Amino acid sequence: MALVDTEFDRGFRATGQADVDSRRRVSLGKVGRPEHTRYEVLENDLGEILLVPMVSIPAREMIIWENAQVRNSLARGIDQAAAGKISPIGSFKHYIDDED
Repeated sequence: MALVDTEFDRGFRATGQADVDSRRRVSLGKVGRPEHTRYEVLENDLGEILLVPMVSIPAREMIIWENAQVRNSLARGIDQAAAGKISPIGSFKHYIDDED
């Protein structure tokens, strides 16, 4: 029997119970989706814990998520490529510094 107070229901549903081991770890067992391997953990003042599935990306790619102008430019480029509106502009080889 789940102890869910419907007055505070926020879309959660009871899926089982889990015990904390001596190192404060909790095994999810069969709860959740197999493809979710990383979670952000949120906790409210009542001690309720919410696990939000996350993915990790390389730090060098964060500019796309942090900068709307870069993100929009990238989206435009992807749309243009999908529509066949691209043309070769040649090699960038002359920009390479041989000392690098």
